[in-house]
Amino acid sequence: MPALAGREREKKQKLEVLRRPFANTVTKQMLEKHAAQLQIRLDRKKAETAENYRREYNLIAGRASAGGASAAHTAAVATRNFVATHGARHLPK
Repeated sequence: MPALAGREREKKQKLEVLRRPFANTVTKQMLEKHAAQLQIRLDRKKAETAENYRREYNLIAGRASAGGASAAHTAAVATRNFVATHGARHLPK
């Protein structure tokens, strides 16, 4: 319909967008299973990282002891070199 002189054209009201219902229902059991699997994965990753640092320390110690140095000297050299590379917080326990 044409607009009359001096009047604004009527605007059509937009339909309100309805939110679609969530198709995948998440149950308490699903959440607990996911949390348990996440914790297992995090623990495994932490253990793997610690093992990698331990392996690196042992490699450094092996190179230091190849020259026939004493155990104390080997440990000191390995610790010093490892801390210089990775930092003291990653030293194997």
